[in-house]
Amino acid sequence: MIIFFGFFISLLFQALLFGAETAFVSANKIRLEIFERKRVIGATLANYFVRNIHKALQTILIGQKVFLYIFAASFFALYRFWIGDDLFSIEAILSITVAALVVVFGAKIIPQLLLKELAEYAVLVFSPLVKFFSLLFSPVSMAVNFVSSQVISLLHLASQWPNAR
Repeated sequence: MIIFFGFFISLLFQALLFGAETAFVSANKIRLEIFERKRVIGATLANYFVRNIHKALQTILIGQKVFLYIFAASFFALYRFWIGDDLFSIEAILSITVAALVVVFGAKIIPQLLLKELAEYAVLVFSPLVKFFSLLFSPVSMAVNFVSSQVISLLHLASQWPNAR
């Protein structure tokens, strides 16, 4: 039962996070500023994330990967429960194909298409979720930021050396 719960919750959060990614990128910044001036609930937080899109996207992308891992682990556990250990059977190939199609259409394409049209309202709704995940994933975000800044600084220095080719 816990495996089913993990499977469906991870699929739900993947759909929410893929939709949130599209909503934050597609949101009309002027319209969100108008929402903030009109004191619409959540507009201040939404504007913060839209102005600092890198923070929102980093949190969303980390969340997508975490829930994709949970989905894959849950799927594998369900697969072993129903089909067994035969990983190279027709059932295995069909099961993996169906799971991939469910993720691609159910958690990626359909939410992105729906939420692109409702981007400003979706950003108002998703901002508290992104704030929660940004706090939850802050150690991972800080580690990613540190590593990426070190790599960028190394590449920048290497490009300035006259004989670095």
